[in-house]
Amino acid sequence: MTRNIAPHAAPRRPLVPRPPAITVIEPPPHEHGGTYRDAPPDTAELILMRRWRSPSTHLMLVFCILWDGFLALWYGGSAGAPLSVKLFPLLHVGFGVYMTYSVAAQLFNTTIITASRRVLSIRHTPLPWPGGAQLPIDRIETLYCEAQVRQDRDMSRACRLNAVMRDGTKRPLLSGLPDQAQALFIERRLEHHFGLTDVEVAGELSAERPLGWRGLP
Repeated sequence: MTRNIAPHAAPRRPLVPRPPAITVIEPPPHEHGGTYRDAPPDTAELILMRRWRSPSTHLMLVFCILWDGFLALWYGGSAGAPLSVKLFPLLHVGFGVYMTYSVAAQLFNTTIITASRRVLSIRHTPLPWPGGAQLPIDRIETLYCEAQVRQDRDMSRACRLNAVMRDGTKRPLLSGLPDQAQALFIERRLEHHFGLTDVEVAGELSAERPLGWRGLP
């Protein structure tokens, strides 16, 4: 998928305040100054760690306990029931398994973004989750954030961090970021670390263009 990129590039924008959910491990200072390209190989790594847990996670946990508890009572009381009765709530069981795993990920997972000299790496740990990435830095043209519409949560706000590659294609990096502050912090921190020039992309979010109440700019 290609993106419309403005023909002019703007200077790098200033950093935004660090959200509480994100921890930054800075590379050690070095004598040369400049960007990651000027640093020795063992001193150019920047690590951003984003905790998934949020206030809404506890509400989801309560709902998950009630849902799974109801299913446990259902099967506990249908020991001698016909097979059709036991098969009836299988869709509910599947949803319960998915929801339980999602809540566990929200409670324990952290996204680790590692910016080394040559590679941008994104992984989610400790529970496996899709969406990891590993991109060579020299293939990235710019980074930008956009509003993400969640089909299952129409009223929620979400952001996605994308990379525009030098061949003009778009590569999603992080989806489902709960607020614009986290998305913009990660975008600008990586831009500054890699020395990327900000390039205007149609539909991107910025600190001057906040999300609306339905998660749209």
